[in-house]
Amino acid sequence: MECADKDHLQDLPLGVQDFTELRQAGMIYVDKTELIYSLVRAKKGYYRFSRPRRFGKSLLLSTFESLFRFGLRDFKGLAIEKLWDENKTYPVIRLDFSLCNVFSSAQEFAQKFNNILYSAVRKSGLSIPPKEDEGICSTMLGRFQTALEQAEDLQPVLLIDEYDSPLNACLDRPGLLHQVNDILAEFYTVIKVQSAGLRFFFMTGICKYREFKLFSSGTFIEELSMACKYSTLLGFTKDELIHYFAPYIEKAARIRKLSFDECVSEMARNYDGFSFDKKAENHVFVPWSTLNFLKKPKEGFNNYWYESGGQTEVLLKYIQKHALKKPEDYGKDQLVEYDELKASMEFGMPSDLALLTHTGYLTIKSQINDGYAVVNYPNLEVSKSMAKLFAKKFFSQSLSKELLLSFIQDEPPAIVKSLNTLLLSVPYHAHPIDSEAVLRLLIGFTLTAGGFDVNYESVNALGRSDLEFVCG
Repeated sequence: MECADKDHLQDLPLGVQDFTELRQAGMIYVDKTELIYSLVRAKKGYYRFSRPRRFGKSLLLSTFESLFRFGLRDFKGLAIEKLWDENKTYPVIRLDFSLCNVFSSAQEFAQKFNNILYSAVRKSGLSIPPKEDEGICSTMLGRFQTALEQAEDLQPVLLIDEYDSPLNACLDRPGLLHQVNDILAEFYTVIKVQSAGLRFFFMTGICKYREFKLFSSGTFIEELSMACKYSTLLGFTKDELIHYFAPYIEKAARIRKLSFDECVSEMARNYDGFSFDKKAENHVFVPWSTLNFLKKPKEGFNNYWYESGGQTEVLLKYIQKHALKKPEDYGKDQLVEYDELKASMEFGMPSDLALLTHTGYLTIKSQINDGYAVVNYPNLEVSKSMAKLFAKKFFSQSLSKELLLSFIQDEPPAIVKSLNTLLLSVPYHAHPIDSEAVLRLLIGFTLTAGGFDVNYESVNALGRSDLEFVCG
């Protein structure tokens, strides 16, 4: 493929979470509106959709918001333009729960939550009753319920982003966690009671907790997170990558001295491989890392996901409280029940495989049968991110840097000294180094986290090496 104008490329949508801004600025938009139409065409729809961070959940909600609030104003030339036949527009209440995920008490959370709820209702154009001294309107939730009741003929749309963010923020404080959950339960009870008056309801997040009362029996929410039909709703397929970003890939290939196909393959090795459907028939590139590489190809195939999305708060809190499996267990295929991936996790004891899959560190690789899936790392970037997590858990940053520097400077005595210092720092009672395999993998994780490409037990004409690495 050749680009007609290699110097003036259409802008990349890197970091843009507002659909209207993206479209008005003429940025590249990977058209997902045919799938979006299949969600919104029914007169009523109530959905939950989870994905790891940096997959574009906020942009998706912004796309829904634009469609319902302004009709086809921002959708010229997109697939939905020929499908959407509603002339009516709707008030849209959009809530971002990440705006109330910093708090030290239930009272502080309630205040912040009430503030964003009030602001969102006002922004939607709906009338919200003034606070009264007595009666149902004396509380913010009561006023919210009244606003929905009075707006039934208008059929409001309700969108919630990062619904699990407040819960993830206090996982390490059980008392506060249950208080926050109770506050949210009252909010969702109002929504459930008023759901018949809503035109559309869509919520996004990462984790699903068993104690979260929204997901109790009889819920009105349809779970879409592992629905095959919507497995590519977020992320870029290989065909989409080539179709929408060919000029950027050509530019990156020239800079990296690769052919077009070689560049795509290397991008796939680093950023592709996420699968969100039961049979693992479809897989996608993570948008954040893909767009960062295309914007800065001179910097190479860097790990962009770890610092911006890979250090998910819920996972970091879990690691602080629980022992993960041995490092080698996460570098190979593992069997997990689908029910474990789909079911709600407990606040205190989430499944490590389910948690790592929800947060993007593991992904479905294949289906064994209707009950079991094989999970593993989706790509090289994520395997390096996992190595960083393990290195952060096992070793201090200064010791890891000392080891990496000694390898880079090619100083054998310094390498031996750094290795001994590093390994002696590992607490034996928690992580016993009781085999050659564990020793090799701990060193390998440290090198991988430092940017080296590491191979274990490589076979060549001279025999088999325990560990090989080259600077990435």
